[in-house]
Amino acid sequence: MRLFLAVLLLAGSTALFAQKPLQVKATYSFMVREDLTLTENKEMAIRLAKVQSVKDHFGEVLIQGNSTFLMSSTSGDPKENKQLYLFSSESILNGEYLRDLEPPKTKTYTDTQGKLWVEARVLGLASALEHKEPTFTAKLAHCPEEKCITNQFTNGQDFLVQFQAGRSGYLYVFLDDVSENKTQLVFPVNNEELRIMSDPYFNPNERVWLFDGGTLHTKSPYSIVADLGTPDAMSAGTKQERINKIYFIFAPQPLKLPSFQASGTASTELAQLDEMPLENFQAWLHKLRAINKDLEYYWELFTVKRS
Repeated sequence: MRLFLAVLLLAGSTALFAQKPLQVKATYSFMVREDLTLTENKEMAIRLAKVQSVKDHFGEVLIQGNSTFLMSSTSGDPKENKQLYLFSSESILNGEYLRDLEPPKTKTYTDTQGKLWVEARVLGLASALEHKEPTFTAKLAHCPEEKCITNQFTNGQDFLVQFQAGRSGYLYVFLDDVSENKTQLVFPVNNEELRIMSDPYFNPNERVWLFDGGTLHTKSPYSIVADLGTPDAMSAGTKQERINKIYFIFAPQPLKLPSFQASGTASTELAQLDEMPLENFQAWLHKLRAINKDLEYYWELFTVKRS
């Protein structure tokens, strides 16, 4: 699906906290890297052993496209949920290594082919990540009235969000375009040239209809339309329905956004949404867990059908 921003329009979920610490251990080894000193190789082995201990105990987290799955340590079935995980040492984790119970041990050895390896063993305490319901509510709708709240849209319908904050903070909204393998930032949008300025700050209990074109407030003075694209009369594979995912991130302080790029499908009539590859967005999303533990997170699926 493409949601486009009409400039002239005119023109599941989760704050995170740790559970009770549990004892974990792991051994990790790799071939010594020549671009690092021996001390740096040992330090890296210790970090990776700690990551492995968390994976072994709490499960491995995998990113596939626009979804993040938890592969249970006791079951081989990947499961998707609305939890934010922890990004550490280039891995996404369902837990956090808290401290050592004994000093990590390292050693080096040579294999049968004469290659030098480094090995680290760790024993420590770690905790799984838990989640609770966000303090905010976000409901999708096709008009700014309660009766219009829905997760089913028709191609060309208005697309709005009724958002109510539970506490003060800053809202960020992202939308996946799976067909283009990208995630777009749909709120806030700021474009000085087009005189569009969004206000991501919300007071406690403040409620607004986002993407209403600025009719009722000034937070999002632009509109969004649910769009499946123009039908191709020559193609039998024209999509008649598409499932999409929208993300809501709410933080007590402004976030440093990732390196989005301007849309490559720009036109003079449309203010193009900033975008980035799906998997890059997912990785950035989980990195936020380490930076801001007060982050609240929620995503929702919705469908757009061709009328």
